[in-house]
Amino acid sequence: MEVPEYAWEIIEKEVRQIQHGTITLVIQDGCMIQIDKTEKIRLAPKGAEKPKPSNIQDAKLNKKNLRLQVGDVLRDLRFGQVVIVVKDNLISQIERLEKQRVANLAGLFGDGI
Repeated sequence: MEVPEYAWEIIEKEVRQIQHGTITLVIQDGCMIQIDKTEKIRLAPKGAEKPKPSNIQDAKLNKKNLRLQVGDVLRDLRFGQVVIVVKDNLISQIERLEKQRVANLAGLFGDGI
């Protein structure tokens, strides 16, 4: 699946800015149709050191590497989602959820409706 340049720019920007949360790429008919962002706000006790909001990810985020890893996960995906999980400004995992479209399943095995 080919991802347009403007979509890569959005993905990279969101991954750099998020501290805790997920970036979800929604795929339908082999095309990316939507990007969802879920950001979590971690509460710390009063006086505890807060994580720096700076772009820690910038130092560790290699644009080419991100595109290769996400591109590999997106390859041959027709329907589903790819979820980029970010914890403490770092990508902790990339999940792939693939959906299969099944036509005329009812009665396929003689089981009726």
